[in-house]
Amino acid sequence: MIPLSSSVIKAAGYDPERRKMYIRFPGGQIYDFCKVPRSVFEELIKAPSPGTYYDKNIRGRFPCH
Repeated sequence: MIPLSSSVIKAAGYDPERRKMYIRFPGGQIYDFCKVPRSVFEELIKAPSPGTYYDKNIRGRFPCH
């Protein structure tokens, strides 16, 4: 997990073999996102505002079911 300076997302991690991304939120909950392109993870961790990037590009996408 890579720590992020964001009030919305505390850390994010990525498993390239499974194409699975993990995001830790302020309350400590960790959510899984499946079939995520590596580019989405890289853009998230480099975004000036990870919370805004999450809202626009990740929220409601990449379900694990």
